[in-house]
Amino acid sequence: MLAHLTQRPVSIPLVHAHLRVTVVEREQWLSCMAAAMAAMNLPLDLQHYLNKHFAIPAERIRSLCERRHGEG
Repeated sequence: MLAHLTQRPVSIPLVHAHLRVTVVEREQWLSCMAAAMAAMNLPLDLQHYLNKHFAIPAERIRSLCERRHGEG
């Protein structure tokens, strides 16, 4: 059924390109991810590690959306 999705890499920024993602939405998403990890009682070092790595695609999405739609 979903085999076509696993046959090729997915560009996370391009999948979100139709949206308007600004710094506000990026920070809201990162905040939600942080809250979810805290609610799961993940070790703090793992939370910090994941937050650092979640920020990379979040910023790439924001950057692409800004180029496509302008900020705001």
